[in-house]
Amino acid sequence: MKNKITVIVRNYNDYCFHVKQFETFEEAKNYLIDNCGNGIIIIGTEYHIIN
Repeated sequence: MKNKITVIVRNYNDYCFHVKQFETFEEAKNYLIDNCGNGIIIIGTEYHIIN
């Protein structure tokens, strides 16, 4: 089973985070750059977000 690549992007305006998943690292990186470039890329790890 192929790992999904998860991007967590911080929004500059309101400090909210949004999460999106991709198939390839390149897609994930480009998405992050297009969305202000401030965030985290996680590859194939289980994660939990608590607010």
